[in-house]
Amino acid sequence: MEPPDQKELYTQHSTVFKASVQFLAGVCGGAVSAVAMQPCDTVKTKMQTFPFLFRTGFHCFRNTIHKESYRGLLKGLVPSMLGNVAKNSIVFMTYGVCQNGVQNFCNIQDERQMTVFHNASAFALAGCFVSLAMCPTDLLKCRLQASYHMTSLSMDTTLLASGPLSLARQVFQIEGMRGLYVGLFSTWLKYSPGGFLYMFAYESSRYVLAKDKQRRDQVGPIKTMISGAVAGISFYLVMYPLDVVKSRIQILSTTNNSMGIWQTGKEIWYTGGARHLYKGLSAALLRTSVGNGVFFVVYEYSRKFLLQYLK
Repeated sequence: MEPPDQKELYTQHSTVFKASVQFLAGVCGGAVSAVAMQPCDTVKTKMQTFPFLFRTGFHCFRNTIHKESYRGLLKGLVPSMLGNVAKNSIVFMTYGVCQNGVQNFCNIQDERQMTVFHNASAFALAGCFVSLAMCPTDLLKCRLQASYHMTSLSMDTTLLASGPLSLARQVFQIEGMRGLYVGLFSTWLKYSPGGFLYMFAYESSRYVLAKDKQRRDQVGPIKTMISGAVAGISFYLVMYPLDVVKSRIQILSTTNNSMGIWQTGKEIWYTGGARHLYKGLSAALLRTSVGNGVFFVVYEYSRKFLLQYLK
């Protein structure tokens, strides 16, 4: 007798059970992918914030190792991992709930009838929740990654600290809870409208790579990894300028020169043109292709394992 497939198992359990499985799978995928992405993420953040210091991503990589050793590439790993775990666990837990909402709103009787557009819309709704979790952790991660160059350029280092907990404590003591949510609107734009593009690219890629009569969740680990990489690359090709602006706002707010999205974008454009809005893109594409490929493989197979083990 063949074991029940994932879809049958999924429909046998309550909404709470499904959300719990999505949450745990998101935790597993988020933790593993955060470690895989961190060196490239550090390079990306530095090039976004200090575009005049580095010629290429490789130059930034070598400079970081030379000045700060290999540990410099892993600065901000703890808040990055916490943020990645929080982001993926929350977004995929709420993704299922939002899928039900979209299904009811569009009067779709069977979840299997939901199109790529429906799933992408549900993911965008889930992005509203994840932006609340990601804004503080993104802020701490970016400031820790940029701390060495903030000090060397003699910028105001009042809010720079040696670790994430001490930095969070200092930000909260000086600026209160509001200080941890600097850049919230740009974070929301990144994870909600950007989330729609991200999931649309992922589901479309799985649809294209699936063989005849094969469901999207049966494409295998290699094609799942490819689909995750396509999703991440598509996301950053469109949303990267906004990510540059967000990083600049969250880091330079320590110098008492924080501006809004529009003002920051104009300043970057006037000082460096479009080239500075895409500074560090190569590192970001490498980061996202590796990180999202790893994430979706771990996520999909963790979910399948949990559904079958806990049935």
